[in-house]
Amino acid sequence: MDIFEFNDYKIFVNQTIKALPNKGYGAYRKLAHHLNINSVMISQIFKGERHLTVEQAQQVSDFFGLNDLSTDYFILLVQIERAGTHAYKNRLEKRKMELLDKSKNLRNRIPKDIEFSNEVQAIFYSRWYYSGIRLASSIDGFQTPDQLAHRFNLPIAQLNQIIQFLLENDLCLQDGSKIKMGPKSTHLDSDSHLVGRHHLNWRMKAISKIDSSEKNDFFYTAPMSLSHEMIFEVRKELIKLVEQIVSKVIDSKSETLACLNLDWFKF
Repeated sequence: MDIFEFNDYKIFVNQTIKALPNKGYGAYRKLAHHLNINSVMISQIFKGERHLTVEQAQQVSDFFGLNDLSTDYFILLVQIERAGTHAYKNRLEKRKMELLDKSKNLRNRIPKDIEFSNEVQAIFYSRWYYSGIRLASSIDGFQTPDQLAHRFNLPIAQLNQIIQFLLENDLCLQDGSKIKMGPKSTHLDSDSHLVGRHHLNWRMKAISKIDSSEKNDFFYTAPMSLSHEMIFEVRKELIKLVEQIVSKVIDSKSETLACLNLDWFKF
C-alpha cells in the first residue's frame, strides 16, 4: 500500500493488514504486542473512535517498515485527526500537501547509499559502462580486470583506468585479486545537469539492443491521447512501480545485468 494515497491513517492500516497473507489474520494481535497495549484498545483505535498517540504513530510506522518520508506523512495524518482547533488542523493540512508534493519526487522515495562530488558525478555519468562495470563486479565470474574487459569488450588499459576510478571513490572494493561492488545504490537527482546524459547513455544502449533482443527483453512504446488528470495518474503509478521494483531488486542475488528505461533488457 502507498501511504500517500490515503487521507486517513486508520484506512491505510486496515487495508494494509487486509492485504497481508490470510487477510492479515493475527496481525492486529502482533501490532497490539508491538505497541504494548491490549487487543481491545487496538480495536477501539482502528475500528472505533479512539486515536493513536504521536508516539504510537511512530511505532506503527516501524511495525510496517515505512521509510522516513512515509513515516512523517503517517504521523501527520494522526496529528490531523487529533488536532483540537480548526486553525491548527489547517496548518497541518498545509504541511500534508507539502509532503504529498515531496513524495512525487523519486529522490525522496528511493534509497541511496552514497553521495557524489560534482567531479565524480561528471565522470561516472559520462559513459554507461562506468555503471555497467560497477554492477557487473557484483556477479561471480566478472570480478577481475580480464573478465570485465572481455565482458564489456574494452581494452584492458581503459578497463583498468575505470576500475581505479571506481575504487578511489568507493564505488567498488578491492577483495584480494577480485573487484567487488561497493554501496548498493546510487541516484542522480532529477534537477542535476547530468541527468540528461545519464538517460541518453542508457537509451542509446537500448537502441543498440533492439535489433538483437532476447526472449525476456521488453521494449514498449505507446503514443497515446489522454486527459490532463490521467497524466498525473500514470506518473503516480510509474513511481509506485519503480519503488516496488527497486525494493525487490536490492535484495536479489546478483547473477546477470539488466536495465529499465521503460525498456528492459540484458546487456
